[in-house]
Amino acid sequence: MSILDRFRLDGRTAILTGVGPGVGEHVAKAYAELGANVVISARSPDRLERIAGEINALQGGRALAVTADAANKADLGNLVTCARDAFGPIHIVFNNAAAGVVYAHDGGLWANSDEVWKTAMDVNVMATWRLTELT
Repeated sequence: MSILDRFRLDGRTAILTGVGPGVGEHVAKAYAELGANVVISARSPDRLERIAGEINALQGGRALAVTADAANKADLGNLVTCARDAFGPIHIVFNNAAAGVVYAHDGGLWANSDEVWKTAMDVNVMATWRLTELT
């Protein structure tokens, strides 16, 4: 038995937010390689379809792409519903979506508008809470 066999995810379902080129894509592909069903989400459907297609082309790969804005509670609800409809219970949530504040040159961090801060809180804090609560 290989040491990696201890990390098999066969029969498990993972939801990943903020999947694009980079960490989200690599984690989704790693989960799939370990046997998980992966449900990937982001705001960009083109990127998601490419990644899901690459996973589904692999031997045993099972991926579903769901366009969702992590800051939108209804989108997260739809994401969970789609995941359950496709694969059943959800076992793993990988919150990769993030929105940051802008460091304005004139006023630094404190020059950010309320809207910038609200977006950062909605994506970085509330989306994590909401998705965990929904699963």
